[in-house]
Amino acid sequence: MMKITLIPSNLALLFYLCFANFFTQAEQTKQVQGRLVICIGQASSSSNNSALQSLVNEMFNTTGLQPDLFYSPTKRAEHLFKVGECDGFFVSSNDFPTQIQRDDIVHVPESIMTVHVDAFVYKGDVCKVEQSCLQSLAKSQVVGVFRSHALMKYLKTRTSASVVELTTLEQGTKMLEHSRIDVLVIPNININTSRLLNVERVASVELYLWLDKKYAPYLEEVSMQVRRLKSGPKWTLLNPSG
Repeated sequence: MMKITLIPSNLALLFYLCFANFFTQAEQTKQVQGRLVICIGQASSSSNNSALQSLVNEMFNTTGLQPDLFYSPTKRAEHLFKVGECDGFFVSSNDFPTQIQRDDIVHVPESIMTVHVDAFVYKGDVCKVEQSCLQSLAKSQVVGVFRSHALMKYLKTRTSASVVELTTLEQGTKMLEHSRIDVLVIPNININTSRLLNVERVASVELYLWLDKKYAPYLEEVSMQVRRLKSGPKWTLLNPSG
């Protein structure tokens, strides 16, 4: 004779909640598998693009996700991430969620790359050789800074020249070449500076990968991969010591 055991209603409810939570989590994980679009801001093509794609592929190698880098002017790339059309975005700011008014994003704890912020000129006679270029500028001269209020504030303590904010890297290089600004301060990455003269290292910042919070379960796994990659050649290629 088959014995039937009755489960108390509160225990049955507990079982139901546990299994419901299990299947809900499984479904959520299933939903975020597949293509992951990371927006990259840049003004022109770069030889580092393929190296960065290779590095990001390694970062997500164990997750089942398929990262795809989408290159766009920086302002547009940031906007695409802000409105949720991109899943990830590289940026250095700690208060990035406040800047783009999104509280549903997270970042990989390990920095992904070091970006050097340098000062460039188009004509070699703009700066005095014996001094820091920025410190040698006169009040009548103009320094263009690429989209960074913090950097603008910092530069105002370093130079007597006027400091203006630029919305795109291409705008900055054109203004420099046409003598509308005297010095251009930009992150030295993903932009062709072969026609410009690098006169001064202004700062070095760490870039972090910010992601939609639905990718939060992968953060530690990706961080472990980053820590492993930091000792290899792919990392060195994107993070030169100079």
